[in-house]
Amino acid sequence: MKRDTFFDWLPASRGDVRKAKEQIMARLDDLEALVTKIDDQLEKAAAEIVKTINDLKTQLGNVEIPSGAQAALDRLSTLAQGLDDIVPDQS
Repeated sequence: MKRDTFFDWLPASRGDVRKAKEQIMARLDDLEALVTKIDDQLEKAAAEIVKTINDLKTQLGNVEIPSGAQAALDRLSTLAQGLDDIVPDQS
């Protein structure tokens, strides 16, 4: 009498399982590509925001600016730092 194996109890064949695994791995590759694309976009956006903030600060130099404008710059700096913190810096 033939002994039952683990795979005998499965409703799918080994080929079905292999095909499902290949499909899952392909989807993971797609996910990795999407995450990489989003990461690149966030890095670009963060760099542009930081550059704009630094350009504004340079243009303003030692000029006294209204407290509301300073608060807006501070909020932009905080937002830029938040974007930068989403993707950890690589050491």
